[in-house]
Amino acid sequence: MINIVFSQPNDPQLQKLLQYHNDLRRNLTECKFEGQPPAKYLPDLKWDNELASKAKDLANECYFHHNDVNLPHKWEYVGQNIAGYQTIEQAFDAWKDEYKEYNYYSMSCYGVCGHYTQLVWQNTTHVGCGITNCTGNYGFPYGLSVVCNYGPGGNYEGRYPYEAKSQDECYAVTTRLLNLLDVQLLLNVRKLLDVQLLLNVLELLDVLKLLDVQLLLNVLKLLDVLEPYQLVNQTYQNKYQNQTGLHLSVHGVDLPIQICYKE
Repeated sequence: MINIVFSQPNDPQLQKLLQYHNDLRRNLTECKFEGQPPAKYLPDLKWDNELASKAKDLANECYFHHNDVNLPHKWEYVGQNIAGYQTIEQAFDAWKDEYKEYNYYSMSCYGVCGHYTQLVWQNTTHVGCGITNCTGNYGFPYGLSVVCNYGPGGNYEGRYPYEAKSQDECYAVTTRLLNLLDVQLLLNVRKLLDVQLLLNVLELLDVLKLLDVQLLLNVLKLLDVLEPYQLVNQTYQNKYQNQTGLHLSVHGVDLPIQICYKE
């Protein structure tokens, strides 16, 4: 029997759960998650149908308890998170918010934090979840039964969930990029170029893809091209798809940046 591992589940609710997992892991890696040290590397979790099938079986019981998941042909140990809430967002947030109870440096919890540490366990590569609406079930008065299984499982005693990096490393790429830019040379070039041409040059240099928005604004201010500027919410067409998000206009010229969210 050939087992096929899918990168995306078919159910929209399960797709959201997978996205929530990977958004959290990316935010930790990209220094966008406050309250815990940033991670050097956290791989995106891939969807696994066997993990999901086992999770769905447990969710269907509408009974709040863990069970052992044995998939020895894949992993020595499988981790598991369970929750009972009205929505999957509430369930995932409950797991994630346990970071407030976790001290990374002492590897200790002030309360419950094992769900959070499993979410961000570096060696975990796969996840599969199941959701069942248990509304009206006397033994499960929480609404949705949400179960996620993780392979390989984490939460080993005496181990960090991931390798941390310093805040200085968060800005290493940006610093290296800026070190390559001769500011005075750019200021001199600015006198010779109109705004649109300068922006085209920056885009060709791929600067816009490497700088975050605030740093981009600071660089443009330094180059004296950002007076006046404005950020407005607007729907517009880019070369990939229709997106809604922040749109930057400088002297009436559109900046080709993508800081958007899908509609």
